[in-house]
Amino acid sequence: MDCSGYVSVAFDFPYKHGTSTLSNCFSERKNYDNVAAYDILNKVNDHVIIVVKVYSSGGKKYVDTYEENKTAGKVEKKTGRNYQSLLNNGYKPMKYKYLQ
Repeated sequence: MDCSGYVSVAFDFPYKHGTSTLSNCFSERKNYDNVAAYDILNKVNDHVIIVVKVYSSGGKKYVDTYEENKTAGKVEKKTGRNYQSLLNNGYKPMKYKYLQ
């Protein structure tokens, strides 16, 4: 399973989406500061991760994420990731369109 396959399973989609088609189910956040748990950070044609926790420390925003690890071939939780650094690397926060 790749990263977009993991997101497709985690959100119980009827079929697999790729990083380029996740916009069918997710909308890009207009204000990137509003990232929240259960958002995804998508880098089209590269990688996608699921945000599970958002917090601040020392004036910086951090996120904990789950993602499919390409080299390990398993889902991995990563904690304390600098949110601005992820944005600088091309990730865009997206909110699931159908989450209540």
